[in-house]
Amino acid sequence: MRQKIWPADTFIDFDQSLNKAINKIREALGDSAENPRFVETVPRRGYRFIAPVNTHDQPQQPAITELSTPEHRSSSPSVNVEPAKAVRIGNRFWKWIAIAACILLTATIALLLQRDVNHDITRYRYTPFAMNPEGQSQPKWSPDGKAIAYLGLVNGHQQVFVRYLGSPVSTQLTANREYAQLTRWSPDGKRILFFAPGPDSTEAKPTRALYSIAVVGGEAEHLTPMPDYQVWEEISPDNQTIAIYGIPEGGKASVFISSPIGSSYRPYEPAPFAGKVFYNHTTLRFSPNGKKLLLIRTGDSGTEEAWLLPYPPGKSTPHRVLTHFPAQKVTMDFSWMPDNRHVVLAVSHTPPRHLWIADTESEVSYQVTGGISTQGTVAVSPDGKQIIYSEEYHDLNITSVSLLDGKSKNVIATDVKERMAAWSAKSDKLAYVTDRNGTMEIWVRSGDDSDHPLITQKDFPGNPTPFLMNPSLSPDGKRLIFSRSSDEGAVRTWIMSLSGGAPERLNESADDTEFGGTWSPDGRRFAELAVSGSNQTLSLIKVGSREKPVILRDDVYSSLPDWSSTGAWLTFQDKSGWNLISPDGKTVKPLGKIATSYLAFSKDGELLFGIREEHDKTTFFSLDIATLKATDIHELGKDLAPASDIGPGIRFSLTPDGKSITYATAVDKSNLWILEGFRQPGLLSRLGLNWSR
Repeated sequence: MRQKIWPADTFIDFDQSLNKAINKIREALGDSAENPRFVETVPRRGYRFIAPVNTHDQPQQPAITELSTPEHRSSSPSVNVEPAKAVRIGNRFWKWIAIAACILLTATIALLLQRDVNHDITRYRYTPFAMNPEGQSQPKWSPDGKAIAYLGLVNGHQQVFVRYLGSPVSTQLTANREYAQLTRWSPDGKRILFFAPGPDSTEAKPTRALYSIAVVGGEAEHLTPMPDYQVWEEISPDNQTIAIYGIPEGGKASVFISSPIGSSYRPYEPAPFAGKVFYNHTTLRFSPNGKKLLLIRTGDSGTEEAWLLPYPPGKSTPHRVLTHFPAQKVTMDFSWMPDNRHVVLAVSHTPPRHLWIADTESEVSYQVTGGISTQGTVAVSPDGKQIIYSEEYHDLNITSVSLLDGKSKNVIATDVKERMAAWSAKSDKLAYVTDRNGTMEIWVRSGDDSDHPLITQKDFPGNPTPFLMNPSLSPDGKRLIFSRSSDEGAVRTWIMSLSGGAPERLNESADDTEFGGTWSPDGRRFAELAVSGSNQTLSLIKVGSREKPVILRDDVYSSLPDWSSTGAWLTFQDKSGWNLISPDGKTVKPLGKIATSYLAFSKDGELLFGIREEHDKTTFFSLDIATLKATDIHELGKDLAPASDIGPGIRFSLTPDGKSITYATAVDKSNLWILEGFRQPGLLSRLGLNWSR
């Protein structure tokens, strides 16, 4: 039945739907699965009818016919009525069978109405929409579907543009903004709302605010400041409500509501989705009718979850949806379809990322796009017939920068991603993560520039490895510590000998998330960034020991540590800025707030090197540990800014000769395309008979 109803590429929880139909039949018949009288479960096969079926001889029927006439009812008291009882029993039996058949037929019709049809890629039509060489993203349709607002890069800064479908050119609406983040059009289609730095924003204390600007141009209007704890903001379709996701100080990661806009924020309740921490990308969006919020985020479980929230709160309880997707998927963006039920997702389990259509009220989803390219931000037209999305190219190469003059050169540059490079301190070996064979692997480059794989998917048979990250070679280059994400979402550090053998857990007693770190100069200890409950820590592990890790520092930020060659200091970052800490945890030296993703020690341990990113500048600098004096070495181009596709994943690794640092840089390109003729959701939705609440 499943193969007849759905194409092979459609995901649906068929067994659950069939089980529900059988349960309804049992309920109607007064039957049970434990003691079946009518329908029996056959393990791993299905169901079968087990009740006896009795028949009666044909000659008995006239007696019943005679009983139905008035004269026979009054003059024939001796007629045997036993056959009539049998027939009534038989009629009752067939009545229940008919009811059960109707229930099964209804369930089958409902499933058929949800069936997705017209998956014919020959009908797909792709139209380029915005192809500025610097890149564009975050498209938003106007309410009438005649125009699209989007973000375009201008001199490295995101600005708001608008283009009407009938026009060959776009109009730039904002200028001289450090950045902008589009959110929504006004209901009348005359203004566009966006987030940008607040009027009082400074480098020392950045702030954000909500603005609106007329489609015809002019000055942007400041609407309201935004709280400093939000990580995602969403405006309701009527522009009356702001919903944000974030962690206020001392609170939980949750959704907060401001309605009307400008009023104080209150927590959304009930909030079964609230947690202690969150990871990766978070997205929160109102449905077109404003009656639902869909939250997609990675929380305490370590795996991405989708939650459907009724709005206003209290109408029903928020609940999990889209649970049939792989646990280790990553959703970059999504957009509601006009039926307030289906969503278009830019999602990946393993690269590249593609578009899917999913039903938030069932376990049905199907893939819309494919190929080797990656889709990013996405928006569905008001009539549901067009999808505009960003086609993205994101490459990572390994680069080195001289400590003397800041001159750069490519170390490894291919058409696939290479990142998270780490040198061995005392041997000419470089470990890095690459997609060279399609999935993430850890490779090693030797002094003769030969490369070979060290950690592959084969090292973890029976358990897929979506992500490998932060390889760290021991000072002598004989061992490797790395972080691995399992298919269940657990992130753990592992150790392996370069001479052979299988990877082993670095420390079995560590059961929280472990992001990787740095070796001690003598190779006996490893300092790692880890998460314990809601607390992110800097911890020390004795390599080869079963002792529990020792926490050096609580409440640290997601920046990887470095260990000085002298063994005297470790780096870490927290809310106060960058700091040094002694390996025994007794001494802390504050360095202050520095806009760099990493700090690397010099070979003698007297200097720190970083790359400061401010506005239009990317500056390579050094910091004297004794005097805290910073010296700018060289102004790097934006193309030499450090990058990673997984966080925390940025590290500046000192070469064995101590003359340069090695790290990953990005080559990015993003264009906007419109897709038409794609596979629409099922017949029920196309008829306007959706079951949305």
